[in-house]
Amino acid sequence: MPELPEVETIKENLKSKILNKKIIKVTINWNNIIQYPDISNFKKQLTNQTINDITRKGKWLIFDLNDYVLLSHLRMEGKYFYKEKDTPLLKHEHIIFHLSNNYHLRYHDIRKFGKMHLLKKKDLDNYYIFSKLGLDPWDNNLNINYLKNKFKSNLPIKT
Repeated sequence: MPELPEVETIKENLKSKILNKKIIKVTINWNNIIQYPDISNFKKQLTNQTINDITRKGKWLIFDLNDYVLLSHLRMEGKYFYKEKDTPLLKHEHIIFHLSNNYHLRYHDIRKFGKMHLLKKKDLDNYYIFSKLGLDPWDNNLNINYLKNKFKSNLPIKT
């Protein structure tokens, strides 16, 4: 499973390749990766969206698009490959984002544990998957007062 530093590296590598590229089509070869919305809306809503930025919250990659945010968790073995469109498809490339520059962003996952959610931007901050995540190591709110308050609780830090 990629740990936080690897997810940060993946984010930065993707940013160097796909920022400002438009998604012209999405091909889905394994439906269970898509958690929300349903498959047809996922494909329709992603079409003609431009990738404006990529951020991260915990181990979730957040692709900032024109009207939506795409959330992607790699889970155990998920990877992204940036390939020319004519490159033969590999067995475990389950989601293909066809980009406007004749390249593909391909989500590869041998164990098929990865997850993707597509949300309207306004729904991101209150989305349920982020409700139990702690602060990032680089978050400005991670300070001595925050830690003191967390340690006051009798609840275990991790169960």
